[in-house]
Amino acid sequence: MQYMVIGGDGRQYGPVDLAQLRQWVTEGRVTWESKVRNLHNGMQMKASNMPELDGCFAPTAKQHAAAVSGFMYMRPGSGTQTKNPMGEFWTVTGLSVAGAIASILLGPFALPFTIYSIWRGWQAMKDEERLAGVAFSIALVALLATVAVSIFWILLMSKDSAPT
Repeated sequence: MQYMVIGGDGRQYGPVDLAQLRQWVTEGRVTWESKVRNLHNGMQMKASNMPELDGCFAPTAKQHAAAVSGFMYMRPGSGTQTKNPMGEFWTVTGLSVAGAIASILLGPFALPFTIYSIWRGWQAMKDEERLAGVAFSIALVALLATVAVSIFWILLMSKDSAPT
């Protein structure tokens, strides 16, 4: 497979094969935050999120802080800690579903759950997390469901409190 590296200057370098890409990592020309596009499937992501480059990057202070906070896990056989690629997906999806379910009981008071999940999904998309677009879409659907249930909830409550 061939890859293009988008440098910090915005210029594209390559195409290079995986061996050359790993060599560039060793030389420091590609960092864990560098963006790399796979020319075979068109996907673009941070070099640190690429399974092909597992174990190529030394942990940074930011990664160490994330490990201490519990957002890291050990990849089997690698002996190094790395960011959980599905962590943000499950966080956003969980918040979205919790907000939608809570809206049944709490009505409009559950909106902060889904609004927060949309914000987290947006941040994950900006950080180019794996499946962030899917999580963000789930958060939007949950927001629509929460708004619809909240409107129904308010109408039901106003009907119950209306004088007869």
